[in-house]
Amino acid sequence: MLTWTVLARLAIVATLPLMLMARLPSGEVMWGFLLTGLALLHCPYQPVRLAGITLLLLAWACNDARLIVRDIEKFSARPATYTLQISELRKERKQIRVRLLKEEGRMIFPPRFAWIWFDADPEVYCPGQRWTMQLRLRPVHARLNEGDFDAQRFALANNTPLQGRILKQTAVSDRCDSRWRFILWHRDRTRAMPARATLEALAFGIRDEMSQQTRQLLRDTGTAHLMAISGMHIALAASTGWMIARGVQFILPDFGRDSDEDAGGNGFQHHRTGDALSRTTWLMAMGGGVREGVVYDRLVDSIDLVPTLGAMLGFSPALSQGKPMVELL
Repeated sequence: MLTWTVLARLAIVATLPLMLMARLPSGEVMWGFLLTGLALLHCPYQPVRLAGITLLLLAWACNDARLIVRDIEKFSARPATYTLQISELRKERKQIRVRLLKEEGRMIFPPRFAWIWFDADPEVYCPGQRWTMQLRLRPVHARLNEGDFDAQRFALANNTPLQGRILKQTAVSDRCDSRWRFILWHRDRTRAMPARATLEALAFGIRDEMSQQTRQLLRDTGTAHLMAISGMHIALAASTGWMIARGVQFILPDFGRDSDEDAGGNGFQHHRTGDALSRTTWLMAMGGGVREGVVYDRLVDSIDLVPTLGAMLGFSPALSQGKPMVELL
């Protein structure tokens, strides 16, 4: 049975030969992969059909590789004028990652990305802007570092196989995208925080303002990968906490919707419902200093909550009329 998991595994198997090929296959060979794969799809045996799907995926991968090699050779042959959109800004390196949309007025499909160095003030650029630039591009060149990291393979995997410099530029639209405007809004409100740069790196993946001392500390403690995780995974973790909180709301009854006397009331009397369930569970306490699995079955007033919190947190609720809940202390 063909499932999404099986299809993903076949895609991995189909693309592995690209890592071993010294030269991409010709168009005739790719047509052979395509026609053979289509023929195998009509076989009644499932393993043969899976082999046919693998050949189709291999033909697609080889064709995509030929297209990206063609574009690399074409764009690096001579300087040209491009219409592009900025997708990322690195102020410390004076680099922008751009999405090439048009070359000399001709649309580029699929769109390619490139890292561009600039000499202007970094404040001139921001993600989302559109420019018309005359660029001199070249393929990404790199050597393996001590960890055998291949920057060329990494660039191809991220669809950014080109790099270059700006010869001329004209702004088409200087409006930044909504994400960058939100980042600027966030910066204005966290400017006084001592760990603002670290917070920005965790939330948005922007590490431009992190000090060298902080970077080295993260490397020494083995937590530098948190900066690469960026805000997406942080948001996932926050969403998990939000879902847990929402789940607690399903466990506890709904307070503050009905009056004590009428289940259909508006809740302005004591801000809780009059049914038995609401009066059975009034408070659920969780935390390191709370004894687990203990149920206290006695009448409690809502005004007892503030004195209880005052006793736990060490402040004096002088104006409160309630009494501390000694079971929680």
